[in-house]
Amino acid sequence: MNIEHGCNISYMVMPTKSKEPTFRENMIEFSVLPRERLIIDIEKKLKAVERFLLNLSVDLTES
Repeated sequence: MNIEHGCNISYMVMPTKSKEPTFRENMIEFSVLPRERLIIDIEKKLKAVERFLLNLSVDLTES
Protein backbone atom coordinates (compact mmCIF):
# COMPACT_ATOMS: atom_id res chain seq x y z
CA MET A 1 0.00 0.00 0.00
CA ASN A 2 1.32 3.41 -0.89
CA ILE A 3 -0.13 6.55 0.68
CA GLU A 4 1.75 9.44 -0.88
CA HIS A 5 0.37 12.20 1.33
CA GLY A 6 0.93 10.30 4.57
CA CYS A 7 -1.46 9.36 7.33
CA ASN A 8 -1.43 10.63 10.91
CA ILE A 9 -2.53 8.24 13.65
CA SER A 10 -2.36 9.82 17.09
CA TYR A 11 -2.52 7.98 20.38
CA MET A 12 -3.36 9.22 23.85
CA VAL A 13 -2.68 7.21 27.00
CA MET A 14 -5.82 6.76 29.08
CA PRO A 15 -5.83 5.75 32.75
CA THR A 16 -7.56 2.42 33.32
CA LYS A 17 -8.05 -0.09 36.11
CA SER A 18 -6.25 -2.79 34.15
CA LYS A 19 -2.49 -3.19 34.34
CA GLU A 20 -2.11 -2.78 30.58
CA PRO A 21 -2.16 0.77 29.20
CA THR A 22 -5.14 1.57 27.02
CA PHE A 23 -4.84 3.87 24.03
CA ARG A 24 -7.56 5.90 22.38
CA GLU A 25 -7.37 6.26 18.61
CA ASN A 26 -10.12 8.30 17.01
CA MET A 27 -12.43 7.44 19.93
CA ILE A 28 -11.73 3.70 19.49
CA GLU A 29 -10.11 2.14 22.55
CA PHE A 30 -7.94 -0.93 22.41
CA SER A 31 -5.57 -2.45 24.92
CA VAL A 32 -1.94 -2.80 24.06
CA LEU A 33 -1.47 -6.54 23.97
CA PRO A 34 1.35 -8.43 22.31
CA ARG A 35 3.09 -6.35 19.65
CA GLU A 36 1.98 -8.67 16.83
CA ARG A 37 -1.68 -8.19 17.73
CA LEU A 38 -1.27 -4.40 17.77
CA ILE A 39 0.39 -4.51 14.34
CA ILE A 40 -2.48 -6.64 12.97
CA ASP A 41 -4.99 -4.16 14.45
CA ILE A 42 -3.23 -1.19 12.81
CA GLU A 43 -2.99 -3.08 9.48
CA LYS A 44 -6.77 -3.69 9.56
CA LYS A 45 -7.41 0.01 10.17
CA LEU A 46 -5.06 0.99 7.33
CA LYS A 47 -6.82 -1.47 4.99
CA ALA A 48 -10.14 0.15 5.92
CA VAL A 49 -8.68 3.61 5.17
CA GLU A 50 -7.32 2.31 1.87
CA ARG A 51 -10.77 0.90 0.89
CA PHE A 52 -12.41 4.20 1.82
CA LEU A 53 -9.94 6.21 -0.28
CA LEU A 54 -10.31 3.85 -3.25
CA ASN A 55 -14.11 4.12 -3.07
CA LEU A 56 -13.82 7.89 -2.78
CA SER A 57 -11.58 8.09 -5.85
CA VAL A 58 -14.03 5.91 -7.82
CA ASP A 59 -16.92 8.17 -6.77
CA LEU A 60 -14.99 11.26 -7.86
CA THR A 61 -14.14 9.85 -11.28
CA GLU A 62 -17.77 8.83 -11.90
CA SER A 63 -19.23 12.26 -11.08
